[in-house]
Amino acid sequence: MTKPGRALNLITGLLMIGVGVLLVLLPGKGLYAVAIIISTVISLRGFQKLWYYFTMARFMVGGRYALYQGILYLDAGLLTAAMADNQPLPLILYIAGMQAFAGAVDVLRSIDTRKLGSSRWKYQLAYGLFEIALAAAVAVSGLYYHSTLLAVFAYAAGVVLTGINRIINAFRKSTVVYIQ
Repeated sequence: MTKPGRALNLITGLLMIGVGVLLVLLPGKGLYAVAIIISTVISLRGFQKLWYYFTMARFMVGGRYALYQGILYLDAGLLTAAMADNQPLPLILYIAGMQAFAGAVDVLRSIDTRKLGSSRWKYQLAYGLFEIALAAAVAVSGLYYHSTLLAVFAYAAGVVLTGINRIINAFRKSTVVYIQ
């Protein structure tokens, strides 16, 4: 990773930790803030994919895939924005589903990392299992207790942990693979 990339990861990690702490300190409008954050991030990703398609990918083999991704991301972002003011239950289940999916991806990634012989697989596995357990707690809290507080705290914990991971990765030594 280059020095500007490391600096960007460090700044992004610090901002993410700040947003997570702010969500914990002000949980009153937390679910609305979480919906706006998720909507903004997903919509920006959709615009990024669409920009990539219209500037480069339309001339590439399989470039339509970028167009479809951009449309789906933009649609998911707008759907999240529409859910911000309505009933909180779909948004809570949406947050739980996102965390469960991210946890499953981390668990599968840890299995691949273990097969490659890396020592980081234990951390990735623990992180993935934590995310899955958090998703289950958020779903139970939303479905049975109709509480939005745990969803906000779970999202804040996920944001803080992701920010800490970014900071750790900013200081981690990059490995260079030489082909012999």
